[in-house]
Amino acid sequence: MNPENKNTVLITCGPGLADYLKSELEDLGFPIRSFHTGGLEIRATGKEVMKLNLHLRTAYNVLYLLKKFTCKNPKQLYDEVSSLPWEDMVSSDEFISIVSRVNTPTIDNSMFAGMKVKDAIVDRIMEKTGSRPNSGSRRDRLVYHVYWKDDTC
Repeated sequence: MNPENKNTVLITCGPGLADYLKSELEDLGFPIRSFHTGGLEIRATGKEVMKLNLHLRTAYNVLYLLKKFTCKNPKQLYDEVSSLPWEDMVSSDEFISIVSRVNTPTIDNSMFAGMKVKDAIVDRIMEKTGSRPNSGSRRDRLVYHVYWKDDTC
């Protein structure tokens, strides 16, 4: 993935802070694409996301969209996630963590979806490089979020 490419970025915030977050983003020169109760969407590059992480005071998370796809079952989740060039984004000596929120009739445990995403990432990296990153619940390194609602992930 090229960090120069613009993509959708979801920036989350606490209740009652969305207007302040909007002002912060506009002051930094980012037009708002959509406004949600718990945050805002903009378009930004990977490099701009790093800038936002340094300068936003009211944001909880700054989430750069890697991929959006139709997903009807765990196998499709695994296949879609493993199609991304993870070996270009994650070093095999890195540590990754997956956060998942799931609201789909296909599965009833968000930890299962997180495990499928983790497996897809580390399996792809292992296949391409011969070694794999470590993973776990620590969130002080690379953290990937998966959100799966109905048939959209």
